[in-house]
Amino acid sequence: MTILNNRTLMRATILFVLSSFLALQILHSKAADVSVYALYKRKVFVQLSDSPPVLRCCPYMFDAVVELSDSNSVSSATLGHNANQAISLSAGYIEEFLPSRPITWISEGFPDQAALDAKWPGGDYSFSIFAANDGVQTAILPLTGNHYPTNPPHILNFNETQQVDANQDFILRWKGLENGTTNDFTFVLIKRARDGVPVSNTPFLAESNALDGTVSAILVPAGTLAPGEQYDVYVRFDRVLRRDAASYRGAVGQASYGSGTHFTLKTVGS
Repeated sequence: MTILNNRTLMRATILFVLSSFLALQILHSKAADVSVYALYKRKVFVQLSDSPPVLRCCPYMFDAVVELSDSNSVSSATLGHNANQAISLSAGYIEEFLPSRPITWISEGFPDQAALDAKWPGGDYSFSIFAANDGVQTAILPLTGNHYPTNPPHILNFNETQQVDANQDFILRWKGLENGTTNDFTFVLIKRARDGVPVSNTPFLAESNALDGTVSAILVPAGTLAPGEQYDVYVRFDRVLRRDAASYRGAVGQASYGSGTHFTLKTVGS
């Protein structure tokens, strides 16, 4: 009888230890305060006809983004470059994507690549993120080499995009990223032209099911667009230099060079 009681006590103790361990694991595996921190330089083009796209005004862009898991999950964040003094990122929301999400960021446009590189030269960039639950997190992303995509997105069925039946499925096609790989990234955003309201976008950056660099078409389902409207469509390629899921546990860092093309899509009907 004493042996049975000891065994029972031992089993109860083991179960208690296991349940406590699992509870701690669940506690520590909660979502991080940040989902993505990213750094990219990009060139912005516009396509007005079947002809290849051309650079728009002030086409060279620099972006640094920290995407928050909650509106209060990060108190502040800074970005430093080599020995230069760190610059604070501004709080805001990504309102052009669905769903809208809280971020801290920097976004600047430049008239040419020389001006961009003078302000934001190649090298290692350091993020310092002051998170509510995760504490101070630091991570370094390299951005060097000017590895912009060889070709910007070129819409191949441009004429079809000028008379889309909103009640039918529509396939948008573009010339694929030259030597694109599954490590690269493709993004498509559709906004209503008259007010800039987003109506559809593919997953962004490190989100699950994001399009890779081998994709050259997407389906726009019937009913996504409204008849008699104009839409600003943005298709973007990114050459991804670094993905880092280790420096900040639970978050993904990404550094890339991108090229994106804007064009106007028109629907028929009333």
